[in-house]
Amino acid sequence: MYKTILAKALICTLLLVGCKSKEEKPSEAEAQQFAASISKDASDRQINFLEKNIVLPALMDRMYELDEIKKLKASRSGMEKGVEQGLKKHNYEKTLFETLGNNGTFQLVKLYEKDGKRRSIFRAFGSGGLNYFDMELTKVDNKVGIADMLVYTTGENISRSMAEISEKIFSAGTTSQDQIGPALINIKRHLASEDFESAKAEYDRLPQSLKNTKLLESVYLSILPNLSGTENQAEMERIEKKYAADPNSQLMLIDIYIARKDYDKTLAAVDVMDKNINKDPFLDYYRGLIHNLNGKSEEAIAHFEKVAAAMPDFADNYAELFAHHAKENNKEKAKQYFAAYKKLKQRDPEVVSYYETEYPYLAE
Repeated sequence: MYKTILAKALICTLLLVGCKSKEEKPSEAEAQQFAASISKDASDRQINFLEKNIVLPALMDRMYELDEIKKLKASRSGMEKGVEQGLKKHNYEKTLFETLGNNGTFQLVKLYEKDGKRRSIFRAFGSGGLNYFDMELTKVDNKVGIADMLVYTTGENISRSMAEISEKIFSAGTTSQDQIGPALINIKRHLASEDFESAKAEYDRLPQSLKNTKLLESVYLSILPNLSGTENQAEMERIEKKYAADPNSQLMLIDIYIARKDYDKTLAAVDVMDKNINKDPFLDYYRGLIHNLNGKSEEAIAHFEKVAAAMPDFADNYAELFAHHAKENNKEKAKQYFAAYKKLKQRDPEVVSYYETEYPYLAE
Protein backbone atom coordinates (compact mmCIF):
# COMPACT_ATOMS: atom_id res chain seq x y z
CA MET A 1 0.00 0.00 0.00
CA TYR A 2 2.84 2.38 0.89
CA LYS A 3 4.47 1.72 -2.50
CA THR A 4 1.17 2.47 -4.27
CA ILE A 5 0.82 5.84 -2.51
CA LEU A 6 4.46 6.68 -3.27
CA ALA A 7 4.02 5.72 -6.92
CA LYS A 8 0.98 8.00 -7.26
CA ALA A 9 2.90 10.88 -5.69
CA LEU A 10 5.82 10.36 -8.08
CA ILE A 11 3.50 10.25 -11.10
CA CYS A 12 1.95 13.57 -10.05
CA THR A 13 5.38 15.13 -9.68
CA LEU A 14 6.79 13.77 -12.93
CA LEU A 15 3.78 14.87 -14.95
CA LEU A 16 3.88 18.32 -13.32
CA VAL A 17 0.16 17.98 -12.75
CA GLY A 18 -1.37 18.29 -9.32
CA CYS A 19 -3.52 15.26 -8.60
CA LYS A 20 -6.32 17.63 -7.85
CA SER A 21 -9.79 16.66 -6.85
CA LYS A 22 -12.54 16.65 -9.44
CA GLU A 23 -15.11 19.44 -9.51
CA GLU A 24 -18.71 18.45 -8.89
CA LYS A 25 -21.99 20.30 -9.28
CA PRO A 26 -23.48 21.24 -5.89
CA SER A 27 -27.03 20.15 -5.19
CA GLU A 28 -29.74 22.79 -4.84
CA ALA A 29 -29.80 22.22 -1.08
CA GLU A 30 -26.01 22.63 -0.88
CA ALA A 31 -26.23 25.85 -2.89
CA GLN A 32 -28.91 27.19 -0.55
CA GLN A 33 -26.82 26.30 2.49
CA PHE A 34 -23.77 28.00 0.96
CA ALA A 35 -25.80 31.13 0.16
CA ALA A 36 -27.04 31.34 3.75
CA SER A 37 -23.50 30.90 5.08
CA ILE A 38 -21.90 33.55 2.87
CA SER A 39 -24.76 36.00 3.57
CA LYS A 40 -24.13 35.65 7.30
CA ASP A 41 -20.38 36.10 6.87
CA ALA A 42 -20.97 39.30 4.89
CA SER A 43 -23.47 40.55 7.48
CA ASP A 44 -20.87 39.89 10.19
CA ARG A 45 -18.32 41.85 8.10
CA GLN A 46 -15.84 38.97 7.96
CA ILE A 47 -12.94 40.41 5.98
CA ASN A 48 -12.12 37.08 4.30
CA PHE A 49 -15.65 35.92 3.51
CA LEU A 50 -15.02 35.82 -0.26
CA GLU A 51 -11.36 34.78 -0.22
CA LYS A 52 -11.98 31.76 2.01
CA ASN A 53 -14.83 30.59 -0.23
CA ILE A 54 -13.06 30.92 -3.60
CA VAL A 55 -11.88 27.52 -4.84
CA LEU A 56 -8.46 28.55 -6.11
CA PRO A 57 -7.75 25.57 -8.43
CA ALA A 58 -11.16 26.05 -10.08
CA LEU A 59 -10.54 29.78 -10.53
CA MET A 60 -7.10 29.06 -12.01
CA ASP A 61 -8.64 26.57 -14.46
CA ARG A 62 -10.93 29.31 -15.73
CA MET A 63 -8.07 31.81 -15.97
CA TYR A 64 -5.95 29.36 -17.96
CA GLU A 65 -8.75 29.00 -20.51
CA LEU A 66 -8.27 32.67 -21.45
CA ASP A 67 -5.92 33.93 -24.17
CA GLU A 68 -4.38 36.55 -21.86
CA ILE A 69 -2.88 33.83 -19.66
CA LYS A 70 -2.13 31.35 -22.44
CA LYS A 71 0.16 33.77 -24.25
CA LEU A 72 2.08 34.58 -21.07
CA LYS A 73 3.37 31.00 -20.86
CA ALA A 74 3.80 31.63 -17.15
CA SER A 75 4.30 28.94 -14.53
CA ARG A 76 0.91 27.88 -13.21
CA SER A 77 2.28 27.41 -9.69
CA GLY A 78 3.80 30.90 -9.73
CA MET A 79 0.63 32.43 -11.15
CA GLU A 80 -1.51 30.58 -8.59
CA LYS A 81 0.67 31.86 -5.77
CA GLY A 82 0.30 35.42 -7.06
CA VAL A 83 -3.50 35.11 -7.32
CA GLU A 84 -3.67 33.61 -3.83
CA GLN A 85 -1.62 36.49 -2.41
CA GLY A 86 -3.85 38.96 -4.23
CA LEU A 87 -7.02 37.42 -2.81
CA LYS A 88 -5.55 37.55 0.70
CA LYS A 89 -5.37 41.35 0.42
CA HIS A 90 -9.19 41.17 0.55
CA ASN A 91 -9.73 44.01 -1.93
CA TYR A 92 -13.02 42.50 -3.11
CA GLU A 93 -14.32 42.35 0.46
CA LYS A 94 -13.09 45.86 1.30
CA THR A 95 -14.76 47.31 -1.80
CA LEU A 96 -17.98 45.48 -0.99
CA PHE A 97 -18.00 46.74 2.61
CA GLU A 98 -17.41 50.29 1.32
CA THR A 99 -20.54 49.82 -0.80
CA LEU A 100 -22.52 48.60 2.20
CA GLY A 101 -21.43 51.36 4.59
CA ASN A 102 -22.73 50.97 8.15
CA ASN A 103 -26.27 49.80 7.43
CA GLY A 104 -26.17 48.24 3.97
CA THR A 105 -27.30 44.75 3.01
CA PHE A 106 -25.77 41.82 1.13
CA GLN A 107 -28.69 39.63 0.08
CA LEU A 108 -29.33 36.62 -2.09
CA VAL A 109 -31.41 37.55 -5.13
CA LYS A 110 -31.72 34.10 -6.65
CA LEU A 111 -30.23 30.66 -7.20
CA TYR A 112 -30.32 29.40 -10.77
CA GLU A 113 -28.60 27.20 -13.34
CA LYS A 114 -26.81 28.24 -16.52
CA ASP A 115 -24.88 26.03 -18.92
CA GLY A 116 -25.33 23.14 -16.51
CA LYS A 117 -23.69 25.01 -13.61
CA ARG A 118 -25.20 26.10 -10.33
CA ARG A 119 -25.07 29.89 -9.78
CA SER A 120 -26.14 32.43 -7.18
CA ILE A 121 -26.70 36.19 -7.52
CA PHE A 122 -26.19 38.47 -4.53
CA ARG A 123 -27.07 42.15 -4.29
CA ALA A 124 -24.96 44.59 -2.27
CA PHE A 125 -26.63 47.91 -1.49
CA GLY A 126 -25.74 50.66 0.94
CA SER A 127 -24.46 54.20 1.28
CA GLY A 128 -21.74 53.39 -1.28
CA GLY A 129 -24.20 52.44 -4.01
CA LEU A 130 -25.28 49.21 -5.68
CA ASN A 131 -23.47 46.12 -6.94
CA TYR A 132 -24.32 42.56 -7.93
CA PHE A 133 -22.18 39.43 -7.65
CA ASP A 134 -23.11 36.49 -9.87
CA MET A 135 -21.20 33.48 -8.53
CA GLU A 136 -20.48 30.22 -10.34
CA LEU A 137 -20.57 27.53 -7.65
CA THR A 138 -18.62 24.30 -7.57
CA LYS A 139 -17.95 21.49 -5.12
CA VAL A 140 -14.48 20.07 -4.47
CA ASP A 141 -13.64 17.54 -1.76
CA ASN A 142 -17.21 17.77 -0.51
CA LYS A 143 -16.94 21.54 0.04
CA VAL A 144 -19.05 24.07 -1.88
CA GLY A 145 -17.29 27.23 -3.02
CA ILE A 146 -16.92 29.88 -5.72
CA ALA A 147 -15.28 28.89 -9.01
CA ASP A 148 -15.67 32.33 -10.61
CA MET A 149 -17.69 35.49 -10.06
CA LEU A 150 -19.17 38.15 -12.33
CA VAL A 151 -18.93 41.57 -10.63
CA TYR A 152 -21.48 43.96 -12.13
CA THR A 153 -19.56 47.18 -11.41
CA THR A 154 -16.67 45.87 -13.54
CA GLY A 155 -18.87 44.01 -16.01
CA GLU A 156 -16.70 40.89 -16.10
CA ASN A 157 -15.70 37.73 -14.25
CA ILE A 158 -12.86 37.97 -11.75
CA SER A 159 -11.02 35.28 -13.75
CA ARG A 160 -10.90 37.62 -16.75
CA SER A 161 -10.07 40.71 -14.67
CA MET A 162 -7.16 38.87 -13.04
CA ALA A 163 -5.97 37.37 -16.32
CA GLU A 164 -6.05 40.71 -18.15
CA ILE A 165 -4.34 42.62 -15.34
CA SER A 166 -1.70 39.89 -14.97
CA GLU A 167 -0.92 39.98 -18.69
CA LYS A 168 -0.58 43.78 -18.71
CA ILE A 169 1.57 43.87 -15.58
CA PHE A 170 3.91 41.16 -16.87
CA SER A 171 4.22 43.06 -20.15
CA ALA A 172 4.79 46.45 -18.50
CA GLY A 173 8.33 45.80 -17.29
CA THR A 174 9.83 45.95 -13.81
CA THR A 175 9.76 49.75 -13.44
CA SER A 176 6.09 50.00 -14.38
CA GLN A 177 5.22 47.04 -12.16
CA ASP A 178 6.71 48.86 -9.16
CA GLN A 179 4.57 51.93 -9.91
CA ILE A 180 1.22 50.18 -10.33
CA GLY A 181 0.54 49.06 -6.74
CA PRO A 182 1.17 52.45 -5.07
CA ALA A 183 -0.77 54.25 -7.83
CA LEU A 184 -3.87 52.10 -7.30
CA ILE A 185 -3.68 52.58 -3.53
CA ASN A 186 -3.46 56.35 -4.02
CA ILE A 187 -6.43 56.36 -6.42
CA LYS A 188 -8.54 54.51 -3.86
CA ARG A 189 -7.47 56.93 -1.11
CA HIS A 190 -8.33 59.98 -3.24
CA LEU A 191 -11.73 58.52 -4.16
CA ALA A 192 -12.51 57.89 -0.49
CA SER A 193 -11.80 61.56 0.29
CA GLU A 194 -13.66 62.68 -2.88
CA ASP A 195 -10.50 64.32 -4.23
CA PHE A 196 -11.35 63.44 -7.83
CA GLU A 197 -8.75 65.73 -9.42
CA SER A 198 -5.94 63.94 -7.57
CA ALA A 199 -7.48 60.54 -8.38
CA LYS A 200 -7.51 61.49 -12.08
CA ALA A 201 -3.89 62.70 -11.93
CA GLU A 202 -2.83 59.41 -10.33
CA TYR A 203 -4.81 57.41 -12.89
CA ASP A 204 -3.15 59.29 -15.74
CA ARG A 205 0.27 58.10 -14.52
CA LEU A 206 -0.61 54.43 -15.05
CA PRO A 207 0.76 52.61 -18.13
CA GLN A 208 -1.60 53.05 -21.09
CA SER A 209 -1.92 49.28 -21.58
CA LEU A 210 -3.22 48.91 -18.03
CA LYS A 211 -5.64 51.83 -18.39
CA ASN A 212 -7.23 50.04 -21.35
CA THR A 213 -8.36 47.10 -19.21
CA LYS A 214 -12.02 46.90 -18.29
CA LEU A 215 -11.27 46.68 -14.57
CA LEU A 216 -9.31 49.95 -14.60
CA GLU A 217 -11.84 51.65 -16.87
CA SER A 218 -14.52 50.82 -14.30
CA VAL A 219 -12.35 52.62 -11.73
CA TYR A 220 -11.97 55.52 -14.19
CA LEU A 221 -15.76 55.79 -14.32
CA SER A 222 -15.76 56.41 -10.56
CA ILE A 223 -13.70 59.52 -11.27
CA LEU A 224 -14.87 61.04 -14.55
CA PRO A 225 -18.54 61.87 -13.76
CA ASN A 226 -17.31 64.03 -10.88
CA LEU A 227 -15.11 66.22 -13.10
CA SER A 228 -15.97 68.95 -15.56
CA GLY A 229 -14.27 69.83 -18.83
CA THR A 230 -14.60 68.74 -22.46
CA GLU A 231 -11.68 66.30 -22.18
CA ASN A 232 -13.38 64.37 -19.37
CA GLN A 233 -16.69 64.41 -21.25
CA ALA A 234 -14.94 62.98 -24.31
CA GLU A 235 -13.42 60.20 -22.19
CA MET A 236 -16.85 59.26 -20.83
CA GLU A 237 -18.22 59.14 -24.37
CA ARG A 238 -15.33 56.92 -25.47
CA ILE A 239 -15.93 54.40 -22.69
CA GLU A 240 -19.70 54.49 -23.23
CA LYS A 241 -19.27 53.61 -26.92
CA LYS A 242 -16.91 50.80 -25.97
CA TYR A 243 -19.33 49.08 -23.56
CA ALA A 244 -22.86 50.34 -24.32
CA ALA A 245 -23.85 47.15 -26.15
CA ASP A 246 -22.56 44.82 -23.42
CA PRO A 247 -25.38 43.67 -21.08
CA ASN A 248 -22.88 42.98 -18.27
CA SER A 249 -21.53 46.55 -18.37
CA GLN A 250 -24.72 48.53 -17.74
CA LEU A 251 -24.17 49.17 -14.03
CA MET A 252 -20.74 50.69 -14.65
CA LEU A 253 -22.27 53.10 -17.21
CA ILE A 254 -25.13 54.40 -15.06
CA ASP A 255 -23.07 57.17 -13.41
CA ILE A 256 -22.24 58.54 -16.88
CA TYR A 257 -25.90 58.76 -17.83
CA ILE A 258 -26.90 60.37 -14.52
CA ALA A 259 -24.08 62.91 -14.79
CA ARG A 260 -25.47 63.89 -18.20
CA LYS A 261 -29.05 63.85 -16.88
CA ASP A 262 -29.85 61.34 -19.61
CA TYR A 263 -32.53 59.58 -17.61
CA ASP A 264 -33.94 57.60 -20.53
CA LYS A 265 -30.57 55.87 -21.00
CA THR A 266 -30.29 55.39 -17.24
CA LEU A 267 -33.66 53.62 -17.13
CA ALA A 268 -32.75 51.57 -20.19
CA ALA A 269 -29.53 50.43 -18.47
CA VAL A 270 -31.52 49.37 -15.39
CA ASP A 271 -33.93 47.44 -17.64
CA VAL A 272 -31.04 45.58 -19.30
CA MET A 273 -29.61 44.71 -15.87
CA ASP A 274 -32.99 43.48 -14.70
CA LYS A 275 -33.34 41.31 -17.80
CA ASN A 276 -29.83 39.94 -17.24
CA ILE A 277 -30.67 39.03 -13.64
CA ASN A 278 -34.11 37.83 -14.72
CA LYS A 279 -35.94 40.15 -12.32
CA ASP A 280 -34.94 41.73 -9.04
CA PRO A 281 -37.83 43.69 -7.46
CA PHE A 282 -35.25 45.96 -5.81
CA LEU A 283 -34.53 47.58 -9.19
CA ASP A 284 -37.96 49.21 -9.08
CA TYR A 285 -36.51 51.26 -6.22
CA TYR A 286 -33.73 52.43 -8.55
CA ARG A 287 -36.30 53.23 -11.23
CA GLY A 288 -38.18 55.31 -8.67
CA LEU A 289 -35.03 57.25 -7.74
CA ILE A 290 -34.31 57.94 -11.42
CA HIS A 291 -37.85 59.22 -12.01
CA ASN A 292 -37.44 61.45 -8.94
CA LEU A 293 -34.26 62.92 -10.44
CA ASN A 294 -36.24 63.59 -13.61
CA GLY A 295 -39.04 65.31 -11.68
CA LYS A 296 -41.59 62.57 -12.42
CA SER A 297 -42.96 61.96 -8.94
CA GLU A 298 -46.05 59.98 -9.97
CA GLU A 299 -43.96 57.44 -11.88
CA ALA A 300 -41.53 57.30 -8.95
CA ILE A 301 -44.29 56.57 -6.44
CA ALA A 302 -45.69 53.79 -8.64
CA HIS A 303 -42.30 52.04 -8.54
CA PHE A 304 -41.80 52.61 -4.80
CA GLU A 305 -45.22 51.07 -4.13
CA LYS A 306 -44.23 47.98 -6.13
CA VAL A 307 -41.14 47.64 -3.95
CA ALA A 308 -43.20 48.04 -0.76
CA ALA A 309 -45.34 45.09 -1.83
CA ALA A 310 -42.40 42.90 -2.88
CA MET A 311 -39.88 43.91 -0.18
CA PRO A 312 -41.83 44.97 2.95
CA ASP A 313 -38.66 45.11 5.08
CA PHE A 314 -36.80 47.66 2.91
CA ALA A 315 -36.56 50.83 5.01
CA ASP A 316 -35.15 53.24 2.41
CA ASN A 317 -38.12 52.59 0.14
CA TYR A 318 -40.64 53.48 2.88
CA ALA A 319 -38.66 56.66 3.53
CA GLU A 320 -39.16 57.70 -0.10
CA LEU A 321 -42.88 57.02 0.18
CA PHE A 322 -43.64 58.83 3.42
CA ALA A 323 -41.39 61.76 2.47
CA HIS A 324 -43.30 62.22 -0.78
CA HIS A 325 -46.75 61.93 0.78
CA ALA A 326 -45.85 64.22 3.69
CA LYS A 327 -44.63 66.85 1.24
CA GLU A 328 -47.86 66.54 -0.76
CA ASN A 329 -49.93 66.67 2.47
CA ASN A 330 -51.36 63.19 1.85
CA LYS A 331 -51.59 62.59 5.58
CA GLU A 332 -53.10 59.11 5.64
CA LYS A 333 -50.57 57.71 3.17
CA ALA A 334 -47.71 59.47 4.95
CA LYS A 335 -48.81 58.02 8.31
CA GLN A 336 -49.20 54.54 6.81
CA TYR A 337 -45.69 54.39 5.38
CA PHE A 338 -44.09 56.23 8.31
CA ALA A 339 -45.59 53.71 10.74
CA ALA A 340 -44.24 50.84 8.62
CA TYR A 341 -40.80 52.50 8.56
CA LYS A 342 -40.69 52.95 12.35
CA LYS A 343 -41.30 49.22 12.88
CA LEU A 344 -38.20 48.23 10.93
CA LYS A 345 -34.85 47.45 12.52
CA GLN A 346 -33.06 49.42 9.77
CA ARG A 347 -34.92 52.67 10.52
CA ASP A 348 -32.79 55.76 11.07
CA PRO A 349 -33.66 57.48 14.40
CA GLU A 350 -32.53 60.84 13.01
CA VAL A 351 -34.95 60.50 10.09
CA VAL A 352 -37.77 59.58 12.48
CA SER A 353 -37.00 62.56 14.72
CA TYR A 354 -36.79 64.99 11.80
CA TYR A 355 -40.12 64.00 10.25
CA GLU A 356 -41.95 63.91 13.58
CA THR A 357 -40.72 67.46 14.19
CA GLU A 358 -41.56 68.72 10.69
CA TYR A 359 -44.89 66.88 10.51
CA PRO A 360 -46.22 66.48 14.09
CA TYR A 361 -49.19 64.39 12.93
CA LEU A 362 -46.71 61.58 12.13
CA ALA A 363 -45.90 61.29 15.84
CA GLU A 364 -49.52 60.77 16.84
